[in-house]
Amino acid sequence: MSYTFYGKRRTMTPVSNRAKAVSYRHVPYRQIHQDKTVINEEVKPLTIFPIHEKRPVKQKTEPLNAEERKKCRAAKLLNLQASAPHTTMIGMIFHPFTAMKRSKQSCFIEYTWIGCLIASLAVWFLICFIPVTMITERINAHGFSYAVIPFSFQCMMAFLPSCLGVVCEMAVLMPASICSRLFTPHTVRWRELYDTRCHGLACMIIVSLIGMAGSIWFPSSAMAITAVLLAVMILMDVYTVYLYVHTWHSPVWPACAAGLLACVPCFLYVINVIAAKLDVFTKLIQ
Repeated sequence: MSYTFYGKRRTMTPVSNRAKAVSYRHVPYRQIHQDKTVINEEVKPLTIFPIHEKRPVKQKTEPLNAEERKKCRAAKLLNLQASAPHTTMIGMIFHPFTAMKRSKQSCFIEYTWIGCLIASLAVWFLICFIPVTMITERINAHGFSYAVIPFSFQCMMAFLPSCLGVVCEMAVLMPASICSRLFTPHTVRWRELYDTRCHGLACMIIVSLIGMAGSIWFPSSAMAITAVLLAVMILMDVYTVYLYVHTWHSPVWPACAAGLLACVPCFLYVINVIAAKLDVFTKLIQ
């Protein structure tokens, strides 16, 4: 096998007799071609900060105590409540159904159950006061008669049916909440239903006051006005439940109807009690 030798050969001359054989043994058989291409790289200029500027020092935050954590949570909750959809009092009066819809979209309960109960009792008292006023005016037609209904007895006749009306609202909304827990995947709390229902009571108070004024001017239409107001109250209760159920094919509706029908005997009992109290005045008229 022949090959080309590119190095120096060792000879017996005095110049090379002291050279080591290792340096001659490792001779390359071919030349190595190096790549001489130059890559032009852009060199970014270095940003040199002046010496007099100090770097920002991280401040060590101390752990908050229980009172400070409570204040932070309260501030975050207040900001979240401010950003939630809400309705003003004027909006509740003129757009009650929109106010109820916004209350459902909000994740907060705005009113306490005691405030909702008082507002509902006020609405029912105004509605029940309309037929009571009609009956009182017919009995007190003669100023010199012994059959005169005092104002305290008139308020009692309006208070008993109003308490029963609040119980009827409970009988409609409470079974809806219970059935949603048992038979539907979406649980509806009773507090949410009652809070949403309360957003429509401002309009009902104004409408009831207008109905009372209309019954005074037109006594013959008092019972018709009362029936219309009762129908609007039932409509608002049904709309409140529908906002959370979103369908008419649900076991919640039979439960609400059963609760409403269970209040019918209670209404008949209250009417009999009031009729028994009025029996004394009717005998005096005869």
